[in-house]
Amino acid sequence: MKKIIIILMFGCITAFLSACTNEKTISGTEIVKETDASQITEKDTFMVNDHIFSLQPYQNKALLFNDNAYLSLNNAIYKVDSNFHIEEILKCKDAVGRLRNEYLYWAVWEENNILRIIRIDEKDNISEVGKLEADVPPIAIDFYGEILYIRYKLGNVEGYHLNPNGEIAGSATADELQLYEDDNLAAEIRKENPNDSRSLYQYPYHIIGAGYSKEICGKEFLTRHIQDGEVGKEELLLRSNGQDEVLLTYYEDVVILGKQIIYFDSVDKNKLSVYDIDTEESLIFYEFKDGTFEFTAVEDNIVYGIWNSIKQSKSYFVGIDMGTFEMTSYFATDKGVDYLLLNKTIYYVNLSSGEIFVRPLDSSK
Repeated sequence: MKKIIIILMFGCITAFLSACTNEKTISGTEIVKETDASQITEKDTFMVNDHIFSLQPYQNKALLFNDNAYLSLNNAIYKVDSNFHIEEILKCKDAVGRLRNEYLYWAVWEENNILRIIRIDEKDNISEVGKLEADVPPIAIDFYGEILYIRYKLGNVEGYHLNPNGEIAGSATADELQLYEDDNLAAEIRKENPNDSRSLYQYPYHIIGAGYSKEICGKEFLTRHIQDGEVGKEELLLRSNGQDEVLLTYYEDVVILGKQIIYFDSVDKNKLSVYDIDTEESLIFYEFKDGTFEFTAVEDNIVYGIWNSIKQSKSYFVGIDMGTFEMTSYFATDKGVDYLLLNKTIYYVNLSSGEIFVRPLDSSK
């Protein structure tokens, strides 16, 4: 599993997958000739029970706060205002962020393997609220009550108390770490069996912040790898009151939208499906006839990502409208470049110059 991109707008989740699932397929039109990237589109005319999807971004590298975009990109944290003026906040090896009440928190990994926890307030004041030792970079931070949880690259999760001033005041107790018991068990197995590729995913672990999930709807989402052919697939689990239910199986990437879940329905990563938790129905809403697709984010009912065209031997940044089922390509992408999407604007690093590029997808801006 290369990357899981999670986007949330939680509701109260009350239904589970039944044995009989209704599935429909909506196929896209092939693009077979070389053309300008801005003119590439794929269209479909199918409608799906008049579904309207309300999607909000949930990311840890690009966050909107105080009407500014904050980005973890190119070994630094940047602030970009509404006029697209770019300001470097601080240098680092890596950083992940999370909004919490009226603050924006960042876990900042530095050259000397120090992890600084910084906080930005509504007036854009920056303060350090904790400093930890970390041999590997963080991949996510989470909150539950006054506990800050930090997930590291190997998958292990540590917890810390925050005092009334939002500063780290001590380690979480064993009981408080029970929220991430499965994750830490899986991380220990990875350390003991570093050459066993199956050990990385064969135990359940959270794919979004367990604290965030529990605070919003009282349930948690986990994933578990299962063997199936050469590659295998993932089970998406929903945990409530200590009980796990299998919602669906997917391949490599999944996007959780509260009551709708977008995922790959085939090992070839060319069939985008949506599962409705309320109706317990699943359908393939877009099928790529050429190449594969990689998620980036979802905004305003549009699924954004990288379309890797085999016939054209190129990759494009594209958006798939979940209302019209039209796929539009915005520009050709470069290998080795990370593209962050926030508020219909793409941020990325030019590999030649090292400069940050800002690219609004809305031509009116």
